[in-house]
Amino acid sequence: MISVNDSVNLQTPVLTIILTLLLVIVLFLLIIFGNLGSSIIVAVLTVIIGVITFVLGQIAIKFFIEPVQRQQELIGEIAHNIIYYADIWDNPGAASEEKNYEAAEIFRQYAGQLRALTNLINGYSYFSQLGFVPSFRKINEAATGLTGLSNSIKRITSERYGGKLGRSEFQRLCSGGSVKNREYINTIENNLDIKMGLGIFED
Repeated sequence: MISVNDSVNLQTPVLTIILTLLLVIVLFLLIIFGNLGSSIIVAVLTVIIGVITFVLGQIAIKFFIEPVQRQQELIGEIAHNIIYYADIWDNPGAASEEKNYEAAEIFRQYAGQLRALTNLINGYSYFSQLGFVPSFRKINEAATGLTGLSNSIKRITSERYGGKLGRSEFQRLCSGGSVKNREYINTIENNLDIKMGLGIFED
């Protein structure tokens, strides 16, 4: 889950940059007006370079590396639960009402989290062009597939446990839902580059 503290945590490197720049300015003034020896100047510059390198490293981690890692972890969770809930989306109406709604809720949450984490990654278009992350289009299509899968599971569940369809009509609904759900799964896996290696939906 994404917490409100994420935006606060991302402000920390900015404050560090400001403090570092102030330190650099103060040391520069001391060098110019303090007649410091050359050896001291070299030592001071070494410290400044070390501080700047550390700050830049922290910026890269907080603004780029960590958000990308979190997105990849979420995609891994999606892949896991596609397998875990396969008995629900591939056999609509067979599982218990509680289990169906649980799966539907999880897939809907994934749709929102996927978009939210993607928006946290700075310079996303650049990273997607380099192939490090899926493109915005693929993220949106995968999120749409997750939402569609959630809606499909909920619809069949509501008909199974409270609907007014006859037996034959409900069976047709489940059969069509199974086909549609497989289309949603293929959309999700293809756009997030999830490779199950099971060959379930291959011709």
